[in-house]
Amino acid sequence: INIMKYEFSEQFLKGFSNLYYLQGMPDMPIQGAWRNQVLNFIKYFNLLSTDYTYRLPTSKEYYLASGDFSSVYNTPLQSFKCNNIDIVQNTLPNQYDIFGLYSNVNEWTADDLDEEFSYLYGGDAHFGAHNILFVDQSQHADGHHTKFYGFRLIAERKDI
Repeated sequence: INIMKYEFSEQFLKGFSNLYYLQGMPDMPIQGAWRNQVLNFIKYFNLLSTDYTYRLPTSKEYYLASGDFSSVYNTPLQSFKCNNIDIVQNTLPNQYDIFGLYSNVNEWTADDLDEEFSYLYGGDAHFGAHNILFVDQSQHADGHHTKFYGFRLIAERKDI
């Protein structure tokens, strides 16, 4: 799978401004994004691209990229750790040289539980470093919230 090496950061926004992020810090991961905002951004990003179609990874693709994931119910959780967010290049790579899968922001997946909830993967802002798959509310009108939810994308070559 052609998954981003790092979490999506401000430097890749290409003029899209409907996401919450730390302005002036292009290497910080996008954070505080509701999933509907991310999906709107992906539509915008795909309109700009001539060679690739972009999308969120599925839970299964996160599993393949990370080599594992577990449930929030069988993982010892730590207290909220919002001070763990770091620039994307400062996170540790896994065996496939993909950075921040178990640290930094929690990342939206392409999978839905139902109309209101979608799955997120990994991160350490809320629970300490982990490879947990969990759900949260996904579709809200305003995109600003205090949860450190970001994303990374899968790129698929367009047929020419």
